[in-house]
Amino acid sequence: MGNQGDQVPYAVGTTGVIAGYGKTSSDDALSDSRLRKATVPMRSDADCNVTGLYYPAEMICAGTGGTETNLGSDTCNGDSGGPLVVGGKQVGVTSWGFRPCGVYPGYYVRLNNYVNVVKADFTRPPLINADWTGDGHTDLMSRDAAGDLWLHYGSGFGNNGYGGFYMSRPISSGWSGFSRIFRVYNWNGDNKPSIFAMRPNGELYRYDTDGAGKFVGGAKLIGTGWQNFTALMVTNNWVGNNRPSLLVRRSNGELVRYTSNGAGGWENPRGVLIGTGWNTFNLFLTPGAWKGDGREVIIGRTSVGELKLYQSDGAGGWTNPKGDLIGSGWGGFTNIITPGDWDGDNMVDMLGVNSLHQMRIYTTNGYGQWLDAKGKTISTDWDYFNLVF
Repeated sequence: MGNQGDQVPYAVGTTGVIAGYGKTSSDDALSDSRLRKATVPMRSDADCNVTGLYYPAEMICAGTGGTETNLGSDTCNGDSGGPLVVGGKQVGVTSWGFRPCGVYPGYYVRLNNYVNVVKADFTRPPLINADWTGDGHTDLMSRDAAGDLWLHYGSGFGNNGYGGFYMSRPISSGWSGFSRIFRVYNWNGDNKPSIFAMRPNGELYRYDTDGAGKFVGGAKLIGTGWQNFTALMVTNNWVGNNRPSLLVRRSNGELVRYTSNGAGGWENPRGVLIGTGWNTFNLFLTPGAWKGDGREVIIGRTSVGELKLYQSDGAGGWTNPKGDLIGSGWGGFTNIITPGDWDGDNMVDMLGVNSLHQMRIYTTNGYGQWLDAKGKTISTDWDYFNLVF
């Protein structure tokens, strides 16, 4: 990539290279199966300036042009999204072009307007998305009244017309006997998701997966006595050892940490006390590195609907032991989830199910600030499920 705002690569006459799997002719029925490249010259804005179709501040005009009997070098159907490279650096992205291909110059997006945004995305600590199927997209899970476990596939694209959902289907049955069900990532050191489920008698079970959406190995009892805790949450790297931890609240408000040993067991089976006074909260969220700095956080909801954030120092302690207020008006939600990036922008999102059984999304800038604090509805009819996670 070039530098932010650098317009030198777009000077008229500069030679660029384009590549793509698109058609080699407008008359082709299908795109080519081979990656092809071509050399194109930068053109003046006037050569592409069609009102409503070309925006000079954001787009580039490039291509040799030609006639229907003497076609020039250009993109064609199926090349959209491909690179435009100048001097070994990508400076543009193929957008579209007129038919027939090779007669008119192509339209490209100026990538150098977005260099700072792209670089920031590359340097942001990676999110741990709630990906159940291994396709890289965040998925949701739920349980219905019959005890069936449902998988709600995420598309990775929030503007797909379906609120970011691809499809939903039941994947397992017999889960009605558990009072708590939640997901944990990499508990066994295998970089795969597992489900933890607790029975009313306090028995805690682990269900491992193959990382592609299927259960393997059956239920494994990993603990007893868990019914004594009034809240339970999962963190992925609370103490900086890249191992997940369970944070639990005792009835007296004490917060205790239990960390994985990286092989399916416990590093500290008796737990470590990390805080007191946590009875002021009626719901907890653990979205990971909410501020984009690699340090994990706990978000608690108070009885008046305020959200307060507490951040780990990366070694098991706190950077702000008194907490920071990050929102209000959240008392009307029956369920709030922080599954990672839902809409596909690589920034953590918050999802909430309100009293109307609507699921709403609240987006952030990846650094602890809201992009859309008002939220929007992405799905309805969540009253069919008694648990969403």
